[in-house]
Amino acid sequence: TMRLRQLRSAPDPAKRVRLTLDSRLESVAAAGAAVQAFALAAGLGETAAGDLELAMVEAANNIILHGFAGAHDRGYTVEIRVNDDEVQVTLRDRGSAIPAAALAARVQPWSLEEEASRGLAIMRACADRFEYRRTGGYNRLVLGKRIPETRRPL
Repeated sequence: TMRLRQLRSAPDPAKRVRLTLDSRLESVAAAGAAVQAFALAAGLGETAAGDLELAMVEAANNIILHGFAGAHDRGYTVEIRVNDDEVQVTLRDRGSAIPAAALAARVQPWSLEEEASRGLAIMRACADRFEYRRTGGYNRLVLGKRIPETRRPL
């Protein structure tokens, strides 16, 4: 099941939402749709919104398949925040860490025909910002996409 709740600390609830999801691949599509809706409403074009959605979907799939090793009894969060110049998606989980070697590897070109080992490359290619940190048993991945100046609110 997926639970959706507004964060109480947000000054403008339309600019920030946190999704709490179970570790089933079926939950990823709903989170992706929410990311795309927020991105479009914030002023990203369809291509940029789709890129951010794809980066988030790859990240969530990796959490479920690799971080949780496919276990269905785990949970993770996806927070979507619209700032003045960026749509930011933060994923948090308590799964296994992303291997340091994978993070340090030079970004390689990827192909849609490949079935594995392309998630990090896709995330980095589709997002303007990619930040990962593991602290206190939690993984935190931030993906961001800049809102074009011409589409930012005044």
